[in-house]
Amino acid sequence: MFAAVEDAPRPSLLAGVRRYPRASLQVFGMTAGITTWYYVFAVYLRVNAKAAEPVQAQAIDVASVAALALFCLALPFFGRASDRFGRRLWMLLF
Repeated sequence: MFAAVEDAPRPSLLAGVRRYPRASLQVFGMTAGITTWYYVFAVYLRVNAKAAEPVQAQAIDVASVAALALFCLALPFFGRASDRFGRRLWMLLF
C-alpha cells in the first residue's frame, strides 16, 4: 500500500531553493530574524544582567526561567490565533 510513496524520488533541498528562490529567502530571513531575537532575549540579556549585577544572579535565573515558561505556555494560544486571524498579522507583529 505504501510502496509507491516510498519509491518516489525525493527532491533535493537545492532543487527547492532553485525553483522557489524568493520564498526560500523569505523563510531564511524570517527564521534568522526570529532566532536572533530569541537568543538576544534568552541568552545575551541574561548573561549581561548577571555581569552587571552578580548579586542578583539567582533572581535573574528565576526570572529567565519564568519568562521562558510563560513563552511556552503562550505558544499554543498564538498558534490558534494565527489559524483564526491569519499568519501574516502575527509575523508582522513579532
